[in-house]
Amino acid sequence: MIRILGFYLLYLLFISPSANHSPRFFAMNEEYLHVAKEEEAFFISGEDTSLQHQVYLLKDSSEADLLYFAPIVTPVCIDGKCKPVHISLYWNLIGNYVGYALPPSIPLSKYDHESFEEKDYKRLHQLLLDDKSVLKRKKLEDLFDKNARPDKKVRYKGEEIDGVTGATRKEIKESLVAGALYSCYTVWHLAHGEVKDRIVARTLAERKDEIDPQLLYSPYRDYQHFAIRQLDTLDLLRHLPRMVEILPEAAPLTRTYLLKKLPIQAYSIPDHSAALYDQMPRIDLNAKTLLIRKLVHASDRAVENCFSHLSVFSKNQVKTCLSFLEEYPTRRTARVEELLVQFSENEDFSYHYLISAFLNQ
Repeated sequence: MIRILGFYLLYLLFISPSANHSPRFFAMNEEYLHVAKEEEAFFISGEDTSLQHQVYLLKDSSEADLLYFAPIVTPVCIDGKCKPVHISLYWNLIGNYVGYALPPSIPLSKYDHESFEEKDYKRLHQLLLDDKSVLKRKKLEDLFDKNARPDKKVRYKGEEIDGVTGATRKEIKESLVAGALYSCYTVWHLAHGEVKDRIVARTLAERKDEIDPQLLYSPYRDYQHFAIRQLDTLDLLRHLPRMVEILPEAAPLTRTYLLKKLPIQAYSIPDHSAALYDQMPRIDLNAKTLLIRKLVHASDRAVENCFSHLSVFSKNQVKTCLSFLEEYPTRRTARVEELLVQFSENEDFSYHYLISAFLNQ
C-alpha cells in the first residue's frame, strides 16, 4: 500500500492533465498539433491492477475527436525493488497505439540505471507498434532463458536472472531494448491492454447512427478498414466512389474483405464499376481474381476496362476471362474484340498465344 501511495504521489507530481502534446515518436500525421481540448474518458490499469491511469480524449477547436492520450507513471518492480517509468501514450480513434511522449528531463532508463540511447527509444516505438508481439501471449517469467549465461544478473522473485541481455530469450531479444525487458513488458501491456476495447466501444457508441467520414475518408488504412466493416449494403453503394479510391491503397486483407462485401449492384453501375476495374494494375493477384469472378455482374464498360488490362493478369486469370466470353458471348463488344486482337498480336505479351487460339477457334 505504501508503494502504491508513493507512485500515486509521483503521478500527481510529474503528470499534468493539460499536457504539451509533442510526442517523441508518432505514427500518424501531426494531429496532435490541433489539440485544443482534453476530456476525461476512462481509466485503465496494467499488469498491476491496483494502479489506474486516466485516459483523455483529445479534441480540436471544432470538437472533432483526434486522439486518446494517457499520462502514465507506473512502477517496474523486481524482487521488491521498484523504479518509476514516466511515459505518455497515444492511441488513435480505434484504439491502436500511435506514439509516445516523455516528460522533460525524465529519460527512460534500463535496469542497470543506464539511460536510453536514441536507438533504444526508436526500438521501443517499433515494439509498441507491433500489436502481435510475442509479449502478448507470454508472461514475464516466460521471457527468460534459464539455460543461458547472462552478462549481468539481478534477482526476480527470488531467482537470479539477467537484467541486461544474456538470459532474455533469443527469439525476442532483437525486438526489445537491451536491459529494459521489464519496462518494455509493462508499457507494451498498457498500450495494448483493455484500452483498445474501451476506445472501440466509445467510437462505435458515438457513431452508431451513421459512418463517420473522419474514419472512412481518412488516409489511414486501419481507419478505412474499421469504417468499411461498419457499412451496410446501402452505405457501401452510397460511398462507392470512396470504395474505388480505397481499393488500390488498402492492405490486401482489406481489399479482399471489401470486394467480398460489395453488393452485386456495385458492379453494374457503369461509371463506378468501370473505375473499379480500372484499378487492376494496382491491386494484388487475389483481388484481381475476385474482380474477374464478378464480370458476370459488371457493366459493359467495366468488362472492357477489365480486358484492357490483360497484360497484368496471370495465365489462369487470362483463361478465366476468355471462358467468361465463351459463356457470355453477348459481352464480347466491339471494344473487347479490338482489345483481344491487339493482345493476340503483341508478342511481348506472354499469353498472346492464348488469345490467338481463342480468336481462331
